[in-house]
Amino acid sequence: MSEEEIFEDDTFILLIKDTDEKDKVEDWISSGGGVTGRQINKRATVVVCDDATKYPEEVKKAGGFNIPVVTMSFLEQSIRGKKRLAPSDFSHSPETPVEPAAKKQKLNDSSAVTTSSSPSSSSTP
Repeated sequence: MSEEEIFEDDTFILLIKDTDEKDKVEDWISSGGGVTGRQINKRATVVVCDDATKYPEEVKKAGGFNIPVVTMSFLEQSIRGKKRLAPSDFSHSPETPVEPAAKKQKLNDSSAVTTSSSPSSSSTP
């Protein structure tokens, strides 16, 4: 039964909003011998995500641990093929969502430019 244990060395983190979808994915993982975890940490091996743009902090954290962030197709096709496929073939877009802190910094930079562009008003007594 080694074919059915294709995920036996994996701990999956699920970033899926829809409860029915999440339940289905959990079933796929357990049928392949894998387990799910609750937090992204060094024990996690794969993050399955329905939409990476909805989870920018989690995607960044996974990247910090070098954990691949994949679509649900990774699980589906691995199970169909009865072997664990390469997560890199199913990774979310390499575009990293703009972090909230980066957006805030952009806004601060814009307001600084606006106030510094009118020095004539401050030189008037």
